[in-house]
Order: sequence, then structure tokens, then C-alpha cells
Amino acid sequence: MNKIIALFLLTLLLFQVSAQVQLSGVINQYSKVTFIENNICHNKITVSNITPFNEGQLVVLIQMKGAIINESNSANFGNIQNINSAGFYEINEIVFISGFDVYLKYQNQYNYDINGLVQLVTMPNYEDATVSDILTAEPWNGETGGVFALNISGQLEMAKDIDVSGLGFRGGEAQTASNNNCSWLFPQNDYFYEYGSWRGSAKGEGIADPVLDKNFGKGAQANGGGGGNDHNSGGGGGANIYSGGLGGENNEPSLFGCQGNHPGIGGKAIADFEDRIFLGGGGGAGHDNNEVATNGANGGGVVILVVNNLSLLGTAIYANGNSPSEGTGDGAGGGGGGGSIYLNVKNEVNGQIHLSVAGGNGGNIDNGGGERCHGPGGGGSGGRLITNLILGSSSLSTTLGGGFAGSSINSSSCPNGSNGAESGEDGGIEGIDNDGNNIFANQEFLFPEADFSFTNNMLEVNFSSLLQNANLINWDFGDGNFSSVANPVHTYAQSGTYNVQLIVSNSCGIDTFNQSIFVEMVEANFLVSEEGGCVPLLVNFQNNSIGSVNDYFWTFEAGNPTISTDENPQVFYGSPGIYDVQLEIYSTSGNDTVLVENAIEVLNVPLASFDFFSPSQGIINFENNSIGATSFEWDFGDGTTLSNEEMPSHTYDSTGNFVVTLIASNEYCSNTITGTVSILTSLDELDLSKVRIFPNPSTNFITVELQNLGKAQIDFFSMDGNKIKYLSGTFSQSKLLDVSKLPKGVFTILVSQNKRRGFFRWVKIN
Repeated sequence: MNKIIALFLLTLLLFQVSAQVQLSGVINQYSKVTFIENNICHNKITVSNITPFNEGQLVVLIQMKGAIINESNSANFGNIQNINSAGFYEINEIVFISGFDVYLKYQNQYNYDINGLVQLVTMPNYEDATVSDILTAEPWNGETGGVFALNISGQLEMAKDIDVSGLGFRGGEAQTASNNNCSWLFPQNDYFYEYGSWRGSAKGEGIADPVLDKNFGKGAQANGGGGGNDHNSGGGGGANIYSGGLGGENNEPSLFGCQGNHPGIGGKAIADFEDRIFLGGGGGAGHDNNEVATNGANGGGVVILVVNNLSLLGTAIYANGNSPSEGTGDGAGGGGGGGSIYLNVKNEVNGQIHLSVAGGNGGNIDNGGGERCHGPGGGGSGGRLITNLILGSSSLSTTLGGGFAGSSINSSSCPNGSNGAESGEDGGIEGIDNDGNNIFANQEFLFPEADFSFTNNMLEVNFSSLLQNANLINWDFGDGNFSSVANPVHTYAQSGTYNVQLIVSNSCGIDTFNQSIFVEMVEANFLVSEEGGCVPLLVNFQNNSIGSVNDYFWTFEAGNPTISTDENPQVFYGSPGIYDVQLEIYSTSGNDTVLVENAIEVLNVPLASFDFFSPSQGIINFENNSIGATSFEWDFGDGTTLSNEEMPSHTYDSTGNFVVTLIASNEYCSNTITGTVSILTSLDELDLSKVRIFPNPSTNFITVELQNLGKAQIDFFSMDGNKIKYLSGTFSQSKLLDVSKLPKGVFTILVSQNKRRGFFRWVKIN
């Protein structure tokens, strides 16, 4: 079973590996650009071959040549006077294709001149890929090629190398003129000669096109090395942004032999290289009169590699200049200049990568043991590295050296040596940040783009235009109203759904954006089950808002709860007071708030209480001691008219016990208390001036004092008319009574003697 699982996992792993994009060989395609129309409205590139291109594809637009050089017959020949657009390059994306016209997504960052040989190169774009065999490019053929380009948004695993060595500008081609008039008396020292002249050999190719009738001879052709002059001198080395090496002289052993004292000059360094990239210059050809001179070597190509993560297995990227083959006579060709590598690893490097832009060595000459000392070639310069990797880090190693000068060997007339040939200068490395010096074009065209957002508060809508490149603006709000303001504010007359249209235009065209919006009037409001009541009070709140409300937020002063998000909350009030209520509502059409001050009044339940006393027989005065009441209703218990007075006085027409009822009310509730009033048989009134009962009020003891009355009957009655027997009795003189057991309240004391009586009102307090 375990073997089966292991086999399954291995099969799955192999499938995943095999499913990843495998890269090898030439993955780029090329076409010469014949026309460019780049303006604010579109970027149209006309190509000679449309076959390689598809919509949505990344491409590199690059100008190979176009520099203007000094044409004087002097050491200044080949100096770059105006680089023009040579070397400009950028990455763009194809939007659509029509015939031989390719329309790119973004404006060109630079101005290109099709007379400078502009080419459009496909740039494969993968998420993840593996270099399974050596990757390379088509060689430069005078119109296209020489460029490798690849973009990886995920991980590139380099199991094999990328190599564009010798695919750059071409070396000069050695050729034998039909008429060779070598003369020791008249040295051929001009810097240029016409095509096919026996006096000089072909110059190497560079960023300047050959000048008519000046494309042979020792003068350098921009970064292309000069050809060796008559007789049998070596060609100069090609260059990049550093100089190529001078070719070697031919040293004839005879006194009147044709000397070769004017070898090819090394390619000129390109000083203006910012935002540009170049092929390595070709080496100049060695002078030929016996069909054994060697050609100048080709320069290195260009690598443009943009990758997110790079995984390496000890692999490298090469853009070296080539070295000529060893000659057996005549002059030797110069080495090719190192090419250019642009490498931007945006995230992580796993392993070590080697980058090499070495110049090619100058050609060697094997004199075959004869009495000859032919001129060797000059070395090509090192090329250029452009990368965000840090030189000296564990992930990067480089080879930047210029090519060595060639040697003239195996001569019976001179020792082995360079005969004055020079090595090319070393190349260099240029740091960039992770943005990669913005080689990706990103300047969008000025097509008008209509778009807008909006916020609304009920029927008022604030429109914010998100348009681009618009000169003319027109709003249609969908209700018969219009505006040409960029960010208008519009108020609709009523709720509803409206189709809003924004039309914008400029010289490139018109764009329209439509959006349906819904607006409505939103108003917060609510109803309450009770506007007031007594503690404890329960109030039901009912939302009565207008509009499509999404959320509610209630605030209840002193309520329980104090806040709520319910639509119809229930709130308990436990303490008296007058309280505010606030409702906030939220909807897609706007928000609103209502604050009702003093919305809920909460009162304590009244406490009904009264006392009474009789100023004379049958008359009762009532003292109202109620708390928290604003209205009163008295029922005196004798069937007579009720009273609403606060402190009424009532006359009873008969004797007996009467139950008195007091209803004490406030606005919302009431409290009731009853008491009994006793109206006794009518007797003559006792002279109460001779009776003292003190202290009044009292807590524990009172004294009943009779002054010169003799014996008298003392009777205690509670407020409800019940006689308190243990305090009642016949007294004379004075008597101390213990009232501590009595409850708090108001009591009536009846003093009787000889059918006369009198009443006292006495208060017990605790």
C-alpha cells in the first residue's frame, strides 16, 4: 500500500514539473518597424511582418541605430556627435492588430526614428517557467535580432544558461581587393576609404549606419572597430559604453616592404547611455591581400529579463563579444564588444547567478615561421550590466573584462607580441531599483474616460466625476435637468430611481457612463405608548420614520436600556424625572436624527396622608399631609358632597364613626388612604383651659395635668376611632402615661367630666 501511495505522489510530482512551461532555444520573434504614429490618442506601430504578434502580448520596442558621427578624415572620425534615438527601448503591450498595424496600450516614452532601424520584439510572459535548455536569440542581421526578452510574474528556474554572445553588431568582413597596389613609399593612413578599397579593410558595425564611401579604413564607426589599413594591420576591437582596443601593426622585415603602421582604431565609447541599451560593437576586419585575413568578431547581444523570483542551479547569463578565429597571415580582426544585460529580480534570488559581458579577444596571427610579422586584432571592450542585484553579494558574480589584445606569433623576423595591439576597456555595472528604471511604458493615452461616484443625503445628491482626459462634460440627471459642472450637486423633487448619464469628450473621442441611482426622502420619527407615568414605567416605542431605513440607533436618557438598535424597542424607567429621547436612522439614501426633549415624564406614586382635629362639636378640620400629589378627592363617609379641596373642613350632622377616604393624585396615578372620625354624643364643652397634656408631640411619655377639676375621664382614640383602653381611665390632678408602645400617628384625647367634654389632638412621633 505504501508503495502505491509513493508511486502516486511521484507521478503527481512529475506531472506538476512537466506541466510547467519549459523554455529552450529561441523564444523571441522580431519584425522591422516601418512606421510609428505615437500621439495622445493612440500608439500605432506598422511592422513588416505581422505574423509574430498577438493581442495582449508584451513586446519590446527598441531602436538599434541612428547615431550621427564625425566624418572628417582625422582621429575624430567616428566620434558620436548626436546619438539621436539610438538605444532607446521600452516594454509595452499590444491592444489590437489591424493588418500590419500594431496598436500598443501605452504611449511611447521616447521618440523613435525608423531610419535608425527600430524593431519590435515579442517578450514572452509567463507565471512560472523553467529554462530546460540553453536560451538564446536570433542573431542581429542588419534589421532585426540580437535581443532576448522574457517576463516572469512568478518564478523562473534556470537549469540552463541564457546566452546571446556574438549575436550583436557584426564584425567587419575581410576581403581581398582585385587591385592591391601596396607601396612602402606611400603609406595608407586615411581614416576612411570607399567600399571595396584595397587601402583599408571593413569597419565593424555600430550604432551609426555606415557613411557612404567611408565604410572602410582605420577610423572607428561609432562603437564599431575600425578596419586595418594597408598593409596587413589588425582591426580595432568593438565597443559598448567603454572603448575597444587598437589593432596591431604589421612589421615588415625588409627595408622597402609595405609596413602596416595604421591598424584599425578601437570602437568609440558611447557616452550618452542613460535609459538606453546597446548591442556590442563589431570588431574591425584585418587588412587582407592574400585572402587569409580574419573578419572582425561580432559583438554581444542584449538580454532583457524581468522576473519576480529567480531560482538558479549554478547557471549564468552571457552576452559576451566574440573573438576572431586565428589567422595564418595578413591582418587579424578585432574582438567584438561585450553586449548588454538588463536583469531585474523584483523579489527573491535562490542560488547564485553569473552575469558575463566580456569583450572578445583580438585575433591572433600565426606567421607560420616565415619572415613576416602580421598585425593582430585589438580586444573588444567589456559590456554593460544593468541590475538591481547587489555586486559582491552571495547571489551575484560577474565577468566584465575587456578582451585581450591579439598576438602575432611564430615569426622568424619578430618575437611573439601584440605589435601595439591593445586590449579593450573593462565593462561596468549599473544599479537600478526594483522599479527597474521604468522600462515598462505606462503613460496612458488621453482617451476620455467617463466615470463617477456619488453620495446622497435624501433627495440631494453630490456627484463626483472620476473622469480622465475630458475637455467637455455633460450630465443628464434623468429628471429632465442637466449640468456641465465637473462635480455638480443636484436635488431631486421626489423619491425615485433615476438613470444618470455622464458624457465626456476630447479631441480623441467621446465616452459615456450610465448609472442608476435611487433617492428618497428619509425622516426620523417615532410614537410612544405612554408620554408619562409613575415609577415603575414601561414605555413601548414605535418607529414611525419615513423611508427605507436600514439601521436604527435610539438613545434613552435614564432608560433601561439607555441605547437600542431595535426598530421598536421597549424601555423601562425606574426613577422619576423628565427625559429626552433621540432616534437616529440610517439608509442608503441618507441619514436623519430626531431629538424629542422632555419626551417622557416619570413621577413617583403619590403618598396619601391626612390628620384631623375638631375645633368644636361636630366640626372636623382635615390637615392634608400627602406627598407628590397635585389633586385630591375627599369622601367624608356621611354621604354628603365630596370635596376636592386640599385642606377641607367638614361639619357632621350626626354622631357616630365615619370612614373618611382621601384619594391623592398626580397627573398619572393616585394613592388612597382611609381614616375613621368619631363624632360623640353632644355634651357641654369642658373648659379645656384647666387641662394640659404635654409634651405634644411626644415619643415615650406624656403628662395629663388637671388643674382644679378634680376627677375626670380620659379616653384615647386612634385616628380610625378605636379606643385605646390601656391608656384610658379616671384621673385626678396629674398622670404620667407611657405611650412608647403606640405607633406613630395622630390620636384624639377625650376629656369628660360631669357630662361636659373636650377634645385634644395629640401626635406620637418615633
